[in-house]
Amino acid sequence: MTKYVLFAHRIGLIGITEILVGLSGIILLPILTKNLAIEEYGTWLLFLVTASLIPMLTNLGLPNTMVRFLAGARDRTTIQDGFFSILEIVILSSGIMSIGLFIAAEPIGNILFEGNIFIAQILAVSIIILSPQAVFLAFFRTFQEIKRHSFFLFLKEYLKIAFISALIFNGYGILSVVLGFFIAESFVTIIIGIIVIRTIGFKRGKFVNIKEYLGYGLPTVPGGLSAWVVNTSDRYLIGFFLGNASVGYYGPGYSLGSLIRTFFSPLAVLLPAVLSKEYDVGKQGEVKRYFNFSLKYFLAVAIPSVFGLSLLAKPILVVLSTPEIAARSYYITSIVAMSFLLLGMYTILMHFYILDKNTLFIGRLWILAAIANFGLNLLFIPYYGIIGAAITTLIAYAFAFAAVEYYSPKLVDSRNIGIFIAKSLFASLLISGIIVLTKPEGLLQISGIVLASAAIYFIIIFLLKGFSKEEIAFFKSIIAI
Repeated sequence: MTKYVLFAHRIGLIGITEILVGLSGIILLPILTKNLAIEEYGTWLLFLVTASLIPMLTNLGLPNTMVRFLAGARDRTTIQDGFFSILEIVILSSGIMSIGLFIAAEPIGNILFEGNIFIAQILAVSIIILSPQAVFLAFFRTFQEIKRHSFFLFLKEYLKIAFISALIFNGYGILSVVLGFFIAESFVTIIIGIIVIRTIGFKRGKFVNIKEYLGYGLPTVPGGLSAWVVNTSDRYLIGFFLGNASVGYYGPGYSLGSLIRTFFSPLAVLLPAVLSKEYDVGKQGEVKRYFNFSLKYFLAVAIPSVFGLSLLAKPILVVLSTPEIAARSYYITSIVAMSFLLLGMYTILMHFYILDKNTLFIGRLWILAAIANFGLNLLFIPYYGIIGAAITTLIAYAFAFAAVEYYSPKLVDSRNIGIFIAKSLFASLLISGIIVLTKPEGLLQISGIVLASAAIYFIIIFLLKGFSKEEIAFFKSIIAI
């Protein structure tokens, strides 16, 4: 059980980090919504989604390639050649992209940022910071240096809060937000780059296996890009059809619902390296155990969270933003929360295709999902507004989950998982009744009902024998980090 305990500890560590990272967005939300015009807040959201897109293109799928191919490497020369070959290619591609974006700053600023060219220029320069940072963080994931990985994820988010707050309270408006973002990301990239290079030493890459790396990584780019289209392109279309103010109304409800991501993000970080080691030595039974543990852990916390977020969305948003934003945004939360529940189950099951090096299937799946999502957004957003964008996201994630569940081999105990889902739904309905009856308002009341509901939920699950003794030991080990 020792390796499962270690796996659980790492889930717990990354899980705590993801919660803190998620809370950083919640902390920043009132700072932004109460100090920026709603149009400026919408502009910031468009800046963020664009900054998440470009490195996806310039990285050529190579950070994930590193995790898959170097996780079992122990020879220093092999590690150096693999890492620096990947890093040099990423720096070259991001540099070319950055120059191109800087030259095109004026039209980009006019189209996306309401004529603010300086924001477009900051975006262009940010690319040469964000792309190498992804490679450095992938190094920590590859060799399971989870404490370092978690610390730097935490550090950069809270540095953003510090820098953005310091600038915005001095009256710099939207410029303070993008400058705070750039300063925090730059600082973290420099620090982790120094740490990684000191760890393995500096050596120019020889590009020995680069053809194989690109052969694995490049097919993931269309899939990653398509997943981005599903996850974030709705902001562009909302901005195009309804204006940046509507993007500002859409963002808070979406952000609250997407907190479900914090429950499966640890698995997305850990599973590729952990499963690769077991799969490559033929331990199929161990692989299935990891899949079952992971899925049940996720469902145990995600299902009640969907119920809770849906019922508490409006009072939470009143506390975190403004009554006007809460009134226009709260009904987005439940749809988005359900979407991310489906995305979490997909994220766990799709690791089979990563193990099998069948990234082409994942790429094709997300291309189909992106085409459908984009087309539906074109139809739904003009007629149904921001709720139409949320519905199309739910449809796309449901399609992705259904596809991997249907075509994957039997990796999980479907009967056991199905029974657990029924028990979890029953317990979630009971705590929903408590929330409806108490109608909490304000930060203290909401916090109290969340803690009480969580305790009651898990008591019910244990009384219903939702977990086996082995699973209880696994979950205890998560807590005992």
